[in-house]
Amino acid sequence: EMRDFKVLPQYEYCAEHWLTVKPPDEFALLESASELDLQSLAKEKESVLGARPRILIVYGSETGTAEAAASRLHRALKLLKPSLACLNDVAGLNIVKDKRITHLVAICSTFNRGEFPGNAKIFSESDIEPDILKGTKVAVCALGSSLYPDFCKAGITLERKLADAGAQTLASFTKVDDATGTDGPLSDWTQLIQRLILPPKLEDIIRSNLNVQTVTKHNIDWQKQLDVTEEVKRYTHVDSPDCMLCVCNDELIKGGDVEDRSTRKISFKLPEGVKYVAGDHLSVRPLNSIDSVMRFARIYKDELLEAAAVAGDCPFNAADNEDAMLAWQLQQPFSIKTTEDGETFDANLVFETPATLGEALQTSIDLTLHVSQVADYIGLIKGLITKEMPGWDNDKQKLRKRLLQLHNMVFEDSKQTRESSVNKILSEFPTILDFLETFGPLLCTETKQGEDKKEALLPLADILSVLPRLNARSYSISSSPNDDPSIVSITVGVVNVKTSAGVFIKGVCSNYLARIQPNEDFVSCGIRTSSFRGPPKLSSPVIMVGAGTGLAPMMGFLADRALELESCVDTDKAGKCLLYFGCRNTDDHIYNSTITKWNKSNVLEPNIAFSRKPSTPKTYVQDLIEQDSKNVCQLLLQPETCYYICGDARVADFCFEACVKALRAHGNMSRVAAVQHIKQMRAQNRWQYDLWGIIVHFNEAKHEFKVKKEAGAKHWLKRFT
Repeated sequence: EMRDFKVLPQYEYCAEHWLTVKPPDEFALLESASELDLQSLAKEKESVLGARPRILIVYGSETGTAEAAASRLHRALKLLKPSLACLNDVAGLNIVKDKRITHLVAICSTFNRGEFPGNAKIFSESDIEPDILKGTKVAVCALGSSLYPDFCKAGITLERKLADAGAQTLASFTKVDDATGTDGPLSDWTQLIQRLILPPKLEDIIRSNLNVQTVTKHNIDWQKQLDVTEEVKRYTHVDSPDCMLCVCNDELIKGGDVEDRSTRKISFKLPEGVKYVAGDHLSVRPLNSIDSVMRFARIYKDELLEAAAVAGDCPFNAADNEDAMLAWQLQQPFSIKTTEDGETFDANLVFETPATLGEALQTSIDLTLHVSQVADYIGLIKGLITKEMPGWDNDKQKLRKRLLQLHNMVFEDSKQTRESSVNKILSEFPTILDFLETFGPLLCTETKQGEDKKEALLPLADILSVLPRLNARSYSISSSPNDDPSIVSITVGVVNVKTSAGVFIKGVCSNYLARIQPNEDFVSCGIRTSSFRGPPKLSSPVIMVGAGTGLAPMMGFLADRALELESCVDTDKAGKCLLYFGCRNTDDHIYNSTITKWNKSNVLEPNIAFSRKPSTPKTYVQDLIEQDSKNVCQLLLQPETCYYICGDARVADFCFEACVKALRAHGNMSRVAAVQHIKQMRAQNRWQYDLWGIIVHFNEAKHEFKVKKEAGAKHWLKRFT
């Protein structure tokens, strides 16, 4: 019986869902039908086609995870021609009645304090006609993080709203926890939905018996725009309704360089009427660099140069100035049409058309490869290279062989091997640009067959139809409106790193922000409320923990505290405030002068950990907590103490353990009692996290924990074998 259980910290049932969930009633006959039954059913072609499930897939997504999962499910169920939309676009659900929807599948994340994402907010506020979903089977997947209050609240609210409208259950309500990784659970859930809606028998009937074709063709329709420049223009957000003017972009570390290591304080002037509270987040819409746009253009230069030549109005010649000719074509408007089963309609893209390719690549298309996309892309490409094409030279044959090897790596039976293979691929190809630059000669260039030219295996229109949306990034606000209500500031660590395969990565948003010019450039951004809130009163004792840019929200809280102390008559009643901050060395000590000033005016007691200071032992923030464990314990035991940590989730785990040790050593507690005390603080909103952008490290910590638990379980099971 233990076959179907995982050892996490506790046993968890993990049998494949489709082995234990009863198939929907309408497919029960299909699963048990004889071959003769299927043949007779095939004769009723029109009735079977009419009875095919009519599917609506909807999503509410803030960071793109839910939208990407919905898009993958949409492609998996392509045979049934499902509809795909954000929740706002189906507010009221009249579409269910109009299109006679039989299956509604929803994926929704939770944002801020249990709120719906922006593209689901209108839906959440709209009324739904009673019983409009009567007879419609519904499955809901809620995304969230158990590290924050109101875990999956938006998804829970959505599921209840759909149930109140008369929905029937297709699959049990599912929660996916970002704190323990979303890729595996989301993949399992989408496979479950796919098998419930499109069982193998039904798929065989549609594909074979009914001879239904699913050939999809994307075609680009180029238009002309003669008022262009020799180089692609940098897109500006000045016309966006949510744009803010940058008023400050200062380096915070000594000797910082945006091309290498840099941490910056970036401030914006708030539009009239926009307000925030210390602890909120600033959501920034980044732009891909012009360099990335031109790299993409060079990958598809054959198609772009041919389009420019066909247009006949390009003033440049590829032989003399290829980049100028590419730039000219990048500034030409275009739209994409999809033809499927004889029907032609507007392609489902992440940007509105008509648009120029230069603008779409800068503002709307995510060029980064993500873990969840690797299998999709490799599977898609495998279908393109199954047969070797005439006219392929040795180089193309080698690339084909390499792609088939990648396919075998990704689709290994062993989950652990598969995960390792995906990470290895991402290390070598962190962006779609890196991937296509390597395999473009096989996939993205035309093939000559005698005098004829054959279209590229992966033409421009096809890749644009599958690339995901470039989503906004959220940064913890590092200022206080009580200091200056017209200005909001963030602290940005510029990401410039090398992967284990030696491929250089530039963080999209951090590098974009690092290069904006004060008092010149506008950035599209907005305030996002947060559950991360400062102490309720000045008398509350405070423990703050942050490493690197994890200091950001603490600066807002400390600015409020400094202002309160200035206006306070009896400063002796102010609670103690301990700050534990970690950085590499004294050069990396951001906001050093401000913290020194606040220390002198008794705003806080700073404790600084240097991990790479010459002639000094490596010290991290968790080490400082252990060294100061007596003070930490005394504060944690006080009924009004507030604990804050921002930064890497792995560091948060280490600091949690350091606090548990402090309570055990100086509070005379068992581990169970210490953990329970912290849980109580959490329930009282006195233990708060602000952790993000660092899930890779958290997953690594989780994996190490899991390995240890599995090793312990194996040791225990040896007693019975």
